[in-house]
Amino acid sequence: MRLVEIQTSDQRKRYVVIDDDGVLVAPIARYLKHLDQRGYARNTLRSYGSNLKLFFDYLAQKGLEYGSVTLDDLAGFVHWLKLPYGSIKVLPGHPVAQARANATINTALKVVSGFYDYLWRTGNITDDRHAVTHKPLAPWARSYKGFLHHLVKDQPRETHLLKQATAKRRPKALTNEQVARLIAACHNPRDRLLLGLLCESALRVGEALALWLEDIDVASYRLLCWPRLRAADQRAALRPGGQPHPAGVACPTARLAGTAERGPAGDQIGGGRLWLQLP
Repeated sequence: MRLVEIQTSDQRKRYVVIDDDGVLVAPIARYLKHLDQRGYARNTLRSYGSNLKLFFDYLAQKGLEYGSVTLDDLAGFVHWLKLPYGSIKVLPGHPVAQARANATINTALKVVSGFYDYLWRTGNITDDRHAVTHKPLAPWARSYKGFLHHLVKDQPRETHLLKQATAKRRPKALTNEQVARLIAACHNPRDRLLLGLLCESALRVGEALALWLEDIDVASYRLLCWPRLRAADQRAALRPGGQPHPAGVACPTARLAGTAERGPAGDQIGGGRLWLQLP
């Protein structure tokens, strides 16, 4: 099976899974379309498609139908994800490192659970797989109590039976000196502006790349970040509607963004797109 990028009638890039004969895998296509209509980002759709492609690869090797999968079959899928060879017919003769991290396996389980929940809610299967693969937890099951524990302590909680243990890692961050060195090493205003925005405004890369000239208020050192990737034309595809959220930046970064001016070439290529106006 393969994950294939396609172009829709409104010129958007989306993803489908096809089998070895080039035939569309319809259940995955319907689910990805459902997620697309709910507003999921394109990269998220690609990730979901990749994980479902792996799951259907496993089903094909086992000779199983997706509608008759049991808890034991899902446990076998977890084991299959750990194998380095991608085949149930080839088993390592000596201990080897698992092919995927436990966090990656948990992501695949989450995608598969959502897929079966969609099938059940739309009447394509009769059994609720969520009830089979999840178990409730008592309120006292966790020793850690968060800041708002008193508000949620009586709410029911549950866990996936096949969830793999993962080590807690502290997020890594660059120091101010390291950021300054990165910016100083840039040879053009575009790279300096992008690094400055990511550092000072906490925007995601996709949000920063979706900025337009009118989103930046140089006088107040603020910019507006719009939702993205949800409409037909090029400009609306990056800002689908809804309300933008403001973000603040430092004075040098705001002035650098203000150097982008809309000229004749910019009007023809990209309109008011910020990153097409900078050298």
